[in-house]
Amino acid sequence: MPQSPRPAPRPTPRHAARRGLLCAGLLVAGCNGDSAGAADMATADLAPKGGPTLDPGTISASRKSSAEAETHVAAGPNGFVAAAWIALLAGGASTNGYAFSRDDGATWEAPQTIASPGGRVSSDPVLAVDAEGTFYLTWIGYRIGGPSPSDMHVYVARAPAGTTTFGETREVTDAMVGDTFDKPWITVLGDGAVLITYAKTSTGGIYTARSYDFTTWDINVIVEGQAFRNLVFPCQGAGSERLYVTYHAGGGIGLRWSEDGGVTWNDADRSSVAGVEDSHPPAFDDPTCAVAGDEVWVSYGRSTDTFSTAASAKLFAVRVAHSTDRGVTFSEADAADSEAAPFFMHPYLLREPGGALDLVYYAGSSEGDAGGTFRRTRSTDGGATWARSAVVREPITYQGARDNGKWFGDYVGLSWARGNLYISYADNSGPLTHVNFHRVAP
Repeated sequence: MPQSPRPAPRPTPRHAARRGLLCAGLLVAGCNGDSAGAADMATADLAPKGGPTLDPGTISASRKSSAEAETHVAAGPNGFVAAAWIALLAGGASTNGYAFSRDDGATWEAPQTIASPGGRVSSDPVLAVDAEGTFYLTWIGYRIGGPSPSDMHVYVARAPAGTTTFGETREVTDAMVGDTFDKPWITVLGDGAVLITYAKTSTGGIYTARSYDFTTWDINVIVEGQAFRNLVFPCQGAGSERLYVTYHAGGGIGLRWSEDGGVTWNDADRSSVAGVEDSHPPAFDDPTCAVAGDEVWVSYGRSTDTFSTAASAKLFAVRVAHSTDRGVTFSEADAADSEAAPFFMHPYLLREPGGALDLVYYAGSSEGDAGGTFRRTRSTDGGATWARSAVVREPITYQGARDNGKWFGDYVGLSWARGNLYISYADNSGPLTHVNFHRVAP
């Protein structure tokens, strides 16, 4: 797979670029109290039909943070739903913010925070939930004070089934001085193990941390020391032992798999999901994946933007690659709605138990477009064609710059339970960015 020059490690631009953003004269309005709630959501059902929707609006605004961005969501088997986000603080630091709903997203408890141990800054929060209703939250903790983050660790906390507070925290990395980490994702495997994937950018490796008891975490290497790899995302199909990860591999999107729950992995990138096209590699934006039997789907973005430490790329296309032979070969289709906007950002893919595929993303005409939207689309033919997209929220500002007060963050949240899609996303339609929630029965 062709390789482009190695980008700078993403934690530095992502975490450092927003320092000093809040309460520095740009966004003073929300620094000393609660911000006004978002305006009522504007929704549009997918043609030809769509299910009922639930839009409680802003769920993150609180005296605990000045603004909130970069969110994820998980829906449990017991009607509990959790959303998490980066809680931006005055002076440029951040912690983890989160909130729970006990009634399937209709109402939400007051936002809470959980900090990294030792007073470290927190970022990149992601959620998962197990079959019993225990929620897990993973994130990166680090210190700021120089040109780059330092003293980095990957942590995980849990909220036992029936509770709505993350308390008990563990480190899943065996961090040493000088180690740098990026983008943990978390899932619960079919055998009940909690699995976290992450990149160790100081060594060029991608790894898993796995636990059955939340106390002991076994670290296993997916691959290391072979060019640039990051943004590693796990997926496993129901009833299948095979576990996949997709990731950004410098010049393309890679895929690897494990038959033993993430302990050992295939020893080469035998499958390249996507490579350089028209001289441009896939954009440095998180790929996501879904699995069913022998089929694998991977979403990723295409961009003509060069890699930037300051902003997320504007995607001119969102592709969904589909394999019917367990990741050996792929075909692909355009999934984003080109009639809605010329550019997109942060796609996230999910497969429903019934077989349909769902995709959400931001859309806009240019960087800073105040008429942008957050949208969803659906495929009922295995990803070959996609419905005209529906608006989840408009207008919002299409904003990729990490030092801008209307920053989205670097990903969104998407989950499935009880016949519903659960979506969390950053809404920057007001003076400050906050997290909104949307539930829909497609």
